[in-house]
Amino acid sequence: MEIGNLNTIVSLVVLGVTYLIVKPLQTSIDGLQSTMEKLADAVENLRKDSTATQIHVAEVEQNVKSAQKRIDNLCERMHEVEQRCVNCTCRKE
Repeated sequence: MEIGNLNTIVSLVVLGVTYLIVKPLQTSIDGLQSTMEKLADAVENLRKDSTATQIHVAEVEQNVKSAQKRIDNLCERMHEVEQRCVNCTCRKE
């Protein structure tokens, strides 16, 4: 056999083996790329949800602080009224 023919045969065998190996790998790579795109979308959605949740929590915290101040004010006023009632003469006991 001549070197040129041997070289051609080896090249064809390498081409066939490369095709048999690269084709399944390319399919796997395409699948991984699709999965990565889906994961990126999911992460972005989670980030948006997280931001919305943080904003909501901040609003709720402000409402709770405001309500606590009102409750504290009412407690003080109630205590004052109770003290006045203890010392008042309107009760006929």
